[in-house]
Amino acid sequence: MATRHYESNTSGMNFDRFLDKFDESALVTMKRHYWTAKQLLRTKLGKKEDEHLQASDASLDSKLTLFRSVRATSENLLACIENYHTFLLERMARSFRYSHLSWLPCNFRFPWAIMK
Repeated sequence: MATRHYESNTSGMNFDRFLDKFDESALVTMKRHYWTAKQLLRTKLGKKEDEHLQASDASLDSKLTLFRSVRATSENLLACIENYHTFLLERMARSFRYSHLSWLPCNFRFPWAIMK
């Protein structure tokens, strides 16, 4: 059974057909609708898509997938570096806070620790 054009790009539910991306500008939305209409007319008139165009689309899709993967990995790595930086700052502040106690002998106990 042949699917309708909008069903191939959505979940098949009717309300999906009218959903727009809210973060898109008007120009991007218009370009997207233009290409959708152009593809619909191309299929209705029975014209085949150029095989070189399909190959370039596949190449572009693979490059975009790789780019998104590298971007996500980089963001995760940056978050880890920021966490490590925060850890080092806290560790440095703690050692600075207790550095005035370095003159105490190792077996020294504070008076309030003895009372407990």
